[in-house]
Amino acid sequence: MNEEENHEQGSTFGINDILFIVFRHKFKILFFFLMASVAAGAVWYLKPPLFESEAKLLIKYVKESRIAAMPGNSDVVIDAKHSVINSEIEILKSQDVAIAAVKTVGADKFLAAYGGVNDEMRAAGVLLKNLKIEGGNNSDVIAVSLGHPDPQVAQKALSAFIEAYLHKHQEAWLQAGSYEFLLTQTDQIRASLNETDAELGKELSKAGILSLADAKTDITAQLNRIQKDLYETEAQLAEKRAQLDEYKRQPEKTSPNTATANLETKTNNLPDALAAPNPATVANYQRLAQQLATLKNRELEYVSVYKEGSTNSSNPLRQIRQQIAEVEKTINELGFDPSRTLQIAGPSMTLLQPAETFNIAFERSRVAALEARTRTLTNQLAEVNQKAQRLEEVENRIEDLQRKKRIYDEQYQHFRTSLEKAKIDQALDSTKLGNINVVQEPSRAGLNSKKTKKMIMMAFGGTACVGLALAFLIELFLDPSVKRAKELETRLKVQVLISVPTFKGLRQSRKKVAKADALDKNGVRSEFYGEIPPWEDSDPMLPYYEALRDRVVMSYNGDNHKPKVVGLTSCNDGAGVTRLATGLAAALSRDVQRNVLLIGLQSNRVSVSAFDKGRPAEALAGSNNNGEDSSVQENLYSLATTGRNLAGASVVQSFSDLMPKLKVSDYDFIVFDLPPISQTSGALRLASQMERTIMVVEAEKTDRRKLERAVRLLASSRAKVSTVFNKSRSYGPKVLDDEI
Repeated sequence: MNEEENHEQGSTFGINDILFIVFRHKFKILFFFLMASVAAGAVWYLKPPLFESEAKLLIKYVKESRIAAMPGNSDVVIDAKHSVINSEIEILKSQDVAIAAVKTVGADKFLAAYGGVNDEMRAAGVLLKNLKIEGGNNSDVIAVSLGHPDPQVAQKALSAFIEAYLHKHQEAWLQAGSYEFLLTQTDQIRASLNETDAELGKELSKAGILSLADAKTDITAQLNRIQKDLYETEAQLAEKRAQLDEYKRQPEKTSPNTATANLETKTNNLPDALAAPNPATVANYQRLAQQLATLKNRELEYVSVYKEGSTNSSNPLRQIRQQIAEVEKTINELGFDPSRTLQIAGPSMTLLQPAETFNIAFERSRVAALEARTRTLTNQLAEVNQKAQRLEEVENRIEDLQRKKRIYDEQYQHFRTSLEKAKIDQALDSTKLGNINVVQEPSRAGLNSKKTKKMIMMAFGGTACVGLALAFLIELFLDPSVKRAKELETRLKVQVLISVPTFKGLRQSRKKVAKADALDKNGVRSEFYGEIPPWEDSDPMLPYYEALRDRVVMSYNGDNHKPKVVGLTSCNDGAGVTRLATGLAAALSRDVQRNVLLIGLQSNRVSVSAFDKGRPAEALAGSNNNGEDSSVQENLYSLATTGRNLAGASVVQSFSDLMPKLKVSDYDFIVFDLPPISQTSGALRLASQMERTIMVVEAEKTDRRKLERAVRLLASSRAKVSTVFNKSRSYGPKVLDDEI
């Protein structure tokens, strides 16, 4: 079952549906086909075929000279089978190449066929527009073709274009290696180098140094020497002060003469080798010995800084050693033996003293000298620290300038080397590049109509497709109406009793209209003023009324109960419900002499007509005169004249109450002409009470969505729903009609 339904749904849209859409919108499609023809003609007229010249280029490799890189980078050869072909195509498409070619040919000559305006930019644009470049992924050959109305101009312009491309190729890939570029860069770097050197000299002069490294080394050595001398002097000063303090703390004070006499007494008993030297000689010796020690310490510092083999007279190491030699010479000339000292044993003497009397005046002078030396060394240390601070302030600036100088110097040497190499490259002719070969020179231009034909086909096909697309867009999306009876069966799954075509010959003569008016005055209702009534034999729809009658009778399948109640309704006004209901009633009464009652409910108006022998009768028909049947007729008469029944109920309520009585009346068929189903018409309530509900669907007018909802509502009330497809139109050949 599911497979059959799926197959049925899948086959709802086929070739017949496509042909139906095409034929239904044939005028729209024909209009767009006419516009397509006009567009194709306009393309042929505005874009005539051009003469085209062709050339081919072989890209073997691309040599890129990277002059701006640091020394050590050599030229790089790039494989053309990857990105180079695309790069060369982009160079060919560049506007600079086109402008250069136009300048060679002449913009006025190139645009002579386009109005003769001397405009290089416009000529370049036209050239690029008519230029065709093709390069395969698996080939190193680029095909270039150029179209122009003049065959000679086409060939000449393509030759100029190829030459301009070769120059542009060299400029793009080898621009950094050109002689002019390198010469300019070398001059600029030389100027920057000189400027940096001058700034560095100013900073060094401002700092009062010749070399930053030498100045830092000299200051460091001075700081170490001064600090060491200061420490030694402070130690000696402390020693002398301690000796004076110890001398002052002695318990017995003797006069100098007594001390000298005692000392002499003691020393007279000593050997000659331990005789006391002259005190002045001892003091002089101690001073020279201290100076010698200081000079030797400084010599040790300078040995690690300055070269020993230097003959420069200003070399600090050489000067220190000369001073050491002079001090040693002076010490030797004194003839003093430091071993000739006497340890004076005493309760308060703890130091080695010369073998002479302790001279307090001399020791105090030594303390004063050491204090003066300490102050001098302290001032020297502060001065050297200030100098070091000033050097530190300019150190960053000097180092930056030195670093810039090194960089500029490296670049200058590199560009000088590259400049020599560029002298050779400058002699190369761009048309003799070894990596690009013109394997086919620009050919003689020939007429090429492929592009024009392609544009014509695109214009024609595009415009024609717009018409077809519009037709299908309207049919499938924008127009929700039901257009064929097939849609009722495939989409809504409802039975179609009959499909009635559109008839335009329903109008009748004025004489017949007057006669119909006369009948209406006699009490026979007519809703068809100006048209042929459905009961007339001249009505062209008569065969369809009879076919509808047969389908309705067949739907009862031998059920002989009376009366049979059939209601006709629709989803929109003008669907033809009244004509079909009247024609059905007339056809039913014409067949085997049935008594048929037609009840019309339109816009809260009730019309009741009895049909006998295919025509409306003058009075309501009834088979007996019992009270119940009389009550039905009186209510029907009241509804037909006043719009309400005898009790004053509304039309919908009245027929809801009369329906059980009508179903036991003596009529064979009761046909209801119901108003369109809407939210306020009440037709849905009455249609649900019919034995058969026929939904009249007006072709291309009835909304499919409203119809689906109405059918669902009727089906939910268990009404037996079928449809009549009215006013159908046939747009194509009869073989496309699938109605039986």
